[in-house]
Amino acid sequence: DEQAVRRHLLRGASPHQTADGRQHGWRPAQVAAAHGHFKVLQYLIEVDESLLAAADADGDTPAHAGAMHGHLPVVKFIGERDPSVLQRKNKKGRTCAHVAA
Repeated sequence: DEQAVRRHLLRGASPHQTADGRQHGWRPAQVAAAHGHFKVLQYLIEVDESLLAAADADGDTPAHAGAMHGHLPVVKFIGERDPSVLQRKNKKGRTCAHVAA
C-alpha cells in the first residue's frame, strides 16, 4: 500500500530499485501499474517523474505493465502525465496499446 511504499522510501529505498534486485527487473512503478495500485503509482510519480518512462530490460514501461494486466485507469493516468510514453515501443516493437490487445 501507499504508506508502506512511503515508509520504505523514507528509510532510503530507491524508487528505481528493481523488484527482484536485478538490473533487468521491474521497478516499483511497474509493479504498482501491473497490479492496478493507482495510489502507489501516483505517489511514486510524485517522488520521481522519470519513473513514467523507466523501462525494464525488455523495454516495458509502467504503461506497458498496466496495459498487459488490463488496468486502463493506470494507463490513462500515465498518458495524461506524459502522452509520449504511450507511444514508446518495447524491444519487441510493441506499444502499450499492442500489449493490451
